[in-house]
Amino acid sequence: MAELLDNPLLYLTLTIGAYAFFTILKEKTGKGWINPFLFTVTAIVSILILFGIPYSTYMKGGSVITMFLTPVTSLLALSIYRERKKIKDNIVPILAGTTVGSVVSIASVIALSSVFRVDETIKLSLVTKSVTTPISLALTNMLGGIEGIAAIGVMVAGLMGNILAPALSKLFGFKTEGEKGIAIGTSSHALGTARALRMGEDVGAISSISLSFSGIITVIVIMLIY
Repeated sequence: MAELLDNPLLYLTLTIGAYAFFTILKEKTGKGWINPFLFTVTAIVSILILFGIPYSTYMKGGSVITMFLTPVTSLLALSIYRERKKIKDNIVPILAGTTVGSVVSIASVIALSSVFRVDETIKLSLVTKSVTTPISLALTNMLGGIEGIAAIGVMVAGLMGNILAPALSKLFGFKTEGEKGIAIGTSSHALGTARALRMGEDVGAISSISLSFSGIITVIVIMLIY
């Protein structure tokens, strides 16, 4: 039993299997509240707690998935190239929206950390919550933050966008595909973009472009501040 629980392949299979199960379950039942990502995270955490498995042990297999984050992020350049006409046609709103969104995201963390007297290390781990994971973790390492907390911040931001994007778009009166895509991509990176794609091809395309631009802008702003 101990050998099985120490096998990295177990955790890799468990993670992929859980996500596949909840994805199929959502498709079969048609229930919108079944979020495969959220349910998978909940299931994995529950199993680790139930069997007393340390996170470091889980990551022996989970790190295989993490390994693919960097090359996947590099593919964002491909989406920018493919959508170059959309970028050219919408360059002003994309730049304005992603710049304002990125600055507000960073400033809100700094302001709230000050109000609630959050430890400096925690603050530095959360300022990059709205960009995709590889960029966030790289910046967190540079700032001296904690990778685990940064990853949780990114996950929560993405989940909120994935779950609430349609409702928030309606609440704030976003009517065009561009408005919705810029807001989603800038605030909730890839997970939000996955939901944006279901809201429309153009919404997803603009969201994909926006998450790329917001990542670049966040790096520049962070380097200027720190």
